[in-house]
Amino acid sequence: MKDIVGLAAMIASILFVLIGMPLQIVRNWQLKTTKGLSRAMLFSATVMYVLWTWYGWLSGDRYVFWSRAPGCALGAIIVVQFVYYDALKRNAAK
Repeated sequence: MKDIVGLAAMIASILFVLIGMPLQIVRNWQLKTTKGLSRAMLFSATVMYVLWTWYGWLSGDRYVFWSRAPGCALGAIIVVQFVYYDALKRNAAK
């Protein structure tokens, strides 16, 4: 039963990350802005994904590891978008 629940939780987490975050990344890219996104929420979510992934790795829990690893990568992409589009906006204002 533990493995069934772990697998279901992993699938649900991966679906959330692989549907919601890529849509946000594409939206940011199309609009060339991250306006409207909460920096605090995004940075805290990315840190959370990194810590849970690390914990999953250290504890040998493949469900925790694989359900959080995509969030690390996609969260990092959105963080890079924040930095990049902020730099574009500052340069355009000069």
